[in-house]
Amino acid sequence: SFDRAPERVEAIYRAAQPFLDLLRAEPGGHALDTIESARELLTKGPARALLEDLEGVAIAAGAAAPPAEPFPLCVVARLRNPETGAQLVEGAVTAFFQSFLRNAASRTFQAETLSLGGKDLPARFLEPMPGFRLRYLRLDRSFVLSFSASALVEAAGAHASGQNAAAAPLPAATGRIIVLP
Repeated sequence: SFDRAPERVEAIYRAAQPFLDLLRAEPGGHALDTIESARELLTKGPARALLEDLEGVAIAAGAAAPPAEPFPLCVVARLRNPETGAQLVEGAVTAFFQSFLRNAASRTFQAETLSLGGKDLPARFLEPMPGFRLRYLRLDRSFVLSFSASALVEAAGAHASGQNAAAAPLPAATGRIIVLP
């Protein structure tokens, strides 16, 4: 369960203190800075709001993608309150990219239409770097994110057919890496 997810992040951080103490001695402290940045990102602001509304998540990799597309990795986030989900997803994703890309603050999500068997699928995308579009679709209470448009179309098709819809709207050929209820 994702109840109290931000507090669980803090608990994991506290439990890792002996390891973090070893990192403090590292010259330059880069690893510790990275961990501290991740903790900050997950426990404050938009990412915290998303974690608080998260009901389940699945991360999956597709079998293959068209040559012009990146690896078909999907992240599916099922939210308690999907009506505010787009705002939560966009806020958290934007904050994530802003944490390490200087020009990400000037980029915003834009509307895009994908197609499944002649049916339009309203999607949104952010292009954090030229040529790399992170897209998402809302499928009922789930938000499916991927750099691969074909993976999103496959996920929408699987969801519409009822295939995999109970666990997460994942394409049939998808290998699940992790599913958290």
